[in-house]
Amino acid sequence: MKRIVILLSFFTAVAFGLQSQPTQAKTKSTYTMYKVTSIKKTAYHNKSNNGAVYSTPHKSKKFNLKSYPHTTWYVTKSALVKHRQGKKNVVARYFYIKNNTGKMSGWVWNQYLKSGAAAFYIRAPHAVAIDAQTGKVLYSKDGNTAVPVASMIKTLTAYMAYDKIAHHKGSWSSKVSVGSGAAKMSRSSDCGGFVMHAGSKYTVKQLMDAALIDSSNAVATRLGVWVSGSNAKHIRAMSNLLSSWGVNAHIVSASGLDNTDLSRFKYQLPGSGYWDQNYISANGMAVIGRNLLNRFPQVTKITSENDMKVCGQTIHNFNTTLPGRKYNVPSLKIDGLKNGYTGRAGYCLMGTGKMDGKHRIITVVVNDENMSTDTTALMQHGYKKM
Repeated sequence: MKRIVILLSFFTAVAFGLQSQPTQAKTKSTYTMYKVTSIKKTAYHNKSNNGAVYSTPHKSKKFNLKSYPHTTWYVTKSALVKHRQGKKNVVARYFYIKNNTGKMSGWVWNQYLKSGAAAFYIRAPHAVAIDAQTGKVLYSKDGNTAVPVASMIKTLTAYMAYDKIAHHKGSWSSKVSVGSGAAKMSRSSDCGGFVMHAGSKYTVKQLMDAALIDSSNAVATRLGVWVSGSNAKHIRAMSNLLSSWGVNAHIVSASGLDNTDLSRFKYQLPGSGYWDQNYISANGMAVIGRNLLNRFPQVTKITSENDMKVCGQTIHNFNTTLPGRKYNVPSLKIDGLKNGYTGRAGYCLMGTGKMDGKHRIITVVVNDENMSTDTTALMQHGYKKM
């Protein structure tokens, strides 16, 4: 019994001794910045997306480089930073960086960066930029894959309407009557826009304005019927015209709507399936844009409008890259051309502008959550390649 008591006393003492020993505090490294110098603005990019950017080295982190993997950073200052590493003093060089807009900035260890601008990148999975005058492809990202393009296809009907008038088979003042199908579609909350009334007549100019500015699906469909005589004839004519331009496409809709919507208003092309929709590549859309702009450049008088009154209704352009809009870049002189959206095509935008001293440029982005910023970035990149 005595032995047990002695052993218990021994282990209690050991335990108490272990608990009562002071815990060694971890040494906190202190970073001291000195020899700060200004340097000529120089482009860098992330070496491996490691590292963080600080307001002052290792005191207040602002963001991680991995959050901006495709950004070009501009170095304007350099500094030496001393800190303790074990028993040694270590000196490292840090750069003060800013992005192109200057909104993101801070200090970063220079070894996290690599000299030179970041490779051009946009999020759009399908994109193209071309020189409108020469047709030269300035940039293409999976540009030859046929994909849904939503309302951008309305530019083809616009071309065909201009062409009909150019051949004196109609005029801008020609009157177009509207039936119950088109009127019903125009009142639909998800397929409509500019409201038309059954039995009423509208001029071709009014329909063109509503189709290109308001992106009215009912109007584009009715305009196509005016051009070709019926919806089915117009879709065949669209396909034939694209073939004559060397563009492979699958067309079932003048407006860009899927058959899931068109069937509700009896505009489903005979022989096409319930889930059918248009398929054309980004390059194919650029070809349409080039033909439209080169032959009928006056179309930009319509596509550059932010808002317009048509038959007492205010129609609104959803292209936010236009002058006066949130994503406009003044130097690009953007004046159109056509945006689009469906659930299956995503956000799409065909853009155009003519920078001073340059040829006109045409850009197309498809299924793009950043269609406006990607469009302006693509134009700027394209002009560097022109």
